[in-house]
Amino acid sequence: MAFFHLLSVVLVGYLIPVTRSQDSAHSCPKDWVYLAGSCYQFSSKSLGWAAAQTACEDMGSTLAVVDSKEKQNAIAANLKGQRHWIGLYRDPEDPSRWLWVDWSRLCNGCGYWFGAEPNNSGGREGCGEMWPQRSGGWNDVNCSTKLRYICQKRACPTFEKSEDEP
Repeated sequence: MAFFHLLSVVLVGYLIPVTRSQDSAHSCPKDWVYLAGSCYQFSSKSLGWAAAQTACEDMGSTLAVVDSKEKQNAIAANLKGQRHWIGLYRDPEDPSRWLWVDWSRLCNGCGYWFGAEPNNSGGREGCGEMWPQRSGGWNDVNCSTKLRYICQKRACPTFEKSEDEP
């Protein structure tokens, strides 16, 4: 059996090539990585936070929601020395709260903030990033800063043919 098996999946009227992921029960679109139960794409392009979220949405995904230690560790190990946006932003109604792009709230005292972060330096740091130099620790930064970004989407189940099937 080949290491990679090319599949085609029709999704919202588009033909998307899918390659077998490291987990034989799931697959991700070409150029996406299977980590901790989801597919991730680590951009090589730098954008502001809102433009990065739009770029992810254009691919049927969102900026990454890092809601477990397993995801934090897997994503941090793939940053390749670059800072990346994640899907975390300050609640416009209450700047002391943080929200994920999936509308869930980050509980107070939760997360993987580095050192004294978030500190809202200058009162203008409303979006979250991951720092590779800080073992993937999070930092709040001005949302217009141009950074690489991490998109996340659900992995597709891979169905194996049984030996009895033609």
